[in-house]
Amino acid sequence: MPTLIYNDSDGVDRQLAIGADAVLIGRATECQIQSNDARVSRRHARIYLDNQGYWIEDLGSSNGVFIGTERVTRAPLPVGEVVVIGSLMLRLQLEDAHHEGAALGGESHVMAWLSAERRNRVALEEERDALGSRVGELHAEIASLKDKVEHLSVELKQARSEAAKEKRRAHSLEEESEKLRAGAGSTGEVARLRAELAQAEMAVSAAVAAAGGQLEHQLNAAMAELQASRAREAQATEQLARAGRERQDEVKLMRAELEAARGGAAGAERQRAQLEDERRKLADETQAQAAAAKAAQAKLAAEAEAAK
Repeated sequence: MPTLIYNDSDGVDRQLAIGADAVLIGRATECQIQSNDARVSRRHARIYLDNQGYWIEDLGSSNGVFIGTERVTRAPLPVGEVVVIGSLMLRLQLEDAHHEGAALGGESHVMAWLSAERRNRVALEEERDALGSRVGELHAEIASLKDKVEHLSVELKQARSEAAKEKRRAHSLEEESEKLRAGAGSTGEVARLRAELAQAEMAVSAAVAAAGGQLEHQLNAAMAELQASRAREAQATEQLARAGRERQDEVKLMRAELEAARGGAAGAERQRAQLEDERRKLADETQAQAAAAKAAQAKLAAEAEAAK
């Protein structure tokens, strides 16, 4: 019975014997071949049999079905050809494993190579996702620091406003004191006003030193932390972009090597076909020689019988 050989991102080969019933591929539970890869749709594709052989059909997926490097909507499923669906890779194997092995040795090598490349790709994607998550965390951290800076700026503004009020009050007291002195007012009242003035000036100085200085320090620290977070975000973004470029380069290299491997497999198939033709010719020649020898033997027997 024909068999589908397939594996997912774990690289473990699995088998599914197929017949006349269609085989569904996707993330849904009713699919015979399932994957948890987000690039695989719930009902991604199906493999079915008609009078011409097995076919594979894309069921309207987002990321497509690839036979080798070619994206297809509906196409015959060649024996031994690598089909890629997200992280899934599969190929069709017939019952005659000996005959198929001669034709598909190169493709088995391609499957092994693709599995190794896919594991590298999964590791790279995990690293990219981790960097993306870190960038998101840095964005949140920067937003929090901006809020903190704004809050400290408001507090500093309020402290400066309070200090300005105290200065105006001290100035008012000083003017009142001057008026009393000019009007020859009570010495005790002047002394009281001067004491209040001195106390107000001390309060202003203390408020400015305690509130303004502390808020300035906190604001400077928050600004420094914000700048450091922005630097970390820029570094993580650059790492993410570099990982994306490396991923694109690896995909190009993988496609080039896949084409080269498929070319080698095609050459092996042509060589096998040539050897098969030579074998048939040799068999035909052997049969012809045997028939000629048998005819000659019969002729000799007839002549011997006639001679008697």
